[in-house]
Amino acid sequence: MTTKQYISFLDITRRSAAESENWFYKLRDIGYLPTEVADARINEWCEISKMLYGLMNSLRKKSKQINESY
Repeated sequence: MTTKQYISFLDITRRSAAESENWFYKLRDIGYLPTEVADARINEWCEISKMLYGLMNSLRKKSKQINESY
């Protein structure tokens, strides 16, 4: 798998997680999921999202540096 493919995979993962976040909000708002549980999952998603963004940005920078050195 190339770096570009891996970044694309991470982006798909991030978007999928964002969809899950949306469902947690909906489930909380209709009362199906307790607020504490939904908020905990949403907070976890925020941390995971930050990690994914950080990894994607790091890989993009490294890939750009490698391309510029050739």
